[in-house]
Amino acid sequence: MQLPKNPMFKRILYVSYDGLMDPLGQSQVLPYVRGLSERGHQFELLSFEKPGTPLCFRKNLAPNIRWTTLRYHRSPSVLATMFDMWLGLKVGSLLCLMGRVNRIHVRSYVPCAMMLLWAKISRTPLLFDTRGLWADEKVDSGSWSSGGWLYRLIKKLERQLFKHADAITVLTHSLKNYLLKEYAYRNEIKAPISVISTCTDLKRFSLPPFGKRGRGGILIYVGSLGGCYMTQEMLKFYAAWRRVAAKPRFLLVTKSPIHEFREALISMGAEQELIHRSVDNSEVPDLIRSAQAGICLIRPSFSKRGSAPTKLGELLACGVPVVANIVGDMARVLEGSLAGIVLSDFSDDSLERAAKKLFECSKNQGVCQEARVLAEKHFDLEKAIDAYHEIYQRRKLTTREAAD
Repeated sequence: MQLPKNPMFKRILYVSYDGLMDPLGQSQVLPYVRGLSERGHQFELLSFEKPGTPLCFRKNLAPNIRWTTLRYHRSPSVLATMFDMWLGLKVGSLLCLMGRVNRIHVRSYVPCAMMLLWAKISRTPLLFDTRGLWADEKVDSGSWSSGGWLYRLIKKLERQLFKHADAITVLTHSLKNYLLKEYAYRNEIKAPISVISTCTDLKRFSLPPFGKRGRGGILIYVGSLGGCYMTQEMLKFYAAWRRVAAKPRFLLVTKSPIHEFREALISMGAEQELIHRSVDNSEVPDLIRSAQAGICLIRPSFSKRGSAPTKLGELLACGVPVVANIVGDMARVLEGSLAGIVLSDFSDDSLERAAKKLFECSKNQGVCQEARVLAEKHFDLEKAIDAYHEIYQRRKLTTREAAD
């Protein structure tokens, strides 16, 4: 593989704790890396793959991408993560030396903590792609206690990551405003903060052919169940939806267990209305295009100001209007548009009104086009790739321009 000679093209170590074979790796890692490699950047891509996925060392994934994998260890939780970080630092540092890396791009907290020491020793600029407030997400999900030693340790680490990063990206304007105006150690953050949302490949997630829009009252949900995703509220909304749709169906696209979801539909006499699909990412666009409307409800919490659900961009890109709630930038994106109904509460009256409005909007061909316009404005993958490309090129980010 020939190294780029133009100094505007960088040699990047990209570290993701999500595996490329995971849904997030498929939708939120690989498309970005491929797009940036097409801009001329060379990548050493390091990911942590779940058991069952073959491992490789510097496999040529594309002309400018070499892929190295390590095994992801799940338990015991803290010790397993510490082991992964130790091994990741060793392998990541080796890849930096072998690939003559002059930028390190880390996706979320664990890879950033993993590579921070090497970045400081080697004076290699570090891009901290935060993906949200990790420790606070753990507390809000009930996994950690806000007074526990692990939460306090990660918050101390977070302070160092924000302090020493050379560039920071966040998913929402809401989180950026928090870091600049409310974060306790905001004065220690010297790096520029850029907002780059979770984005959608608008070529894959495209509008259906004219006249082929989803009909038949299909409401779709795509993604995980449980945790911060408001399953009970989704079911309450569907109860309202089936009162306004002539032939209601709930299309559930998930790899999560659905026993409780199915039991709830049985209790409302709607078991036969459930369509469950557990599919690869490649099959998701066609399923979305078969739907009439979509739903995206996330439990509001402190940490969710940094949340930008992938499903929102994918639904809008396929011309599917969405009901959502006030989390992250979702209200900022949807309010004022017929392509989005924003819930401020989950009372029966609010859900009933929202279901009626969403159903009426979903029958309008103009709303389909309006949804697509929102996706192009806020979730275009190509715009996100351009934004990362601009960050890579910043001269003030680099300490090794002469060596490039």
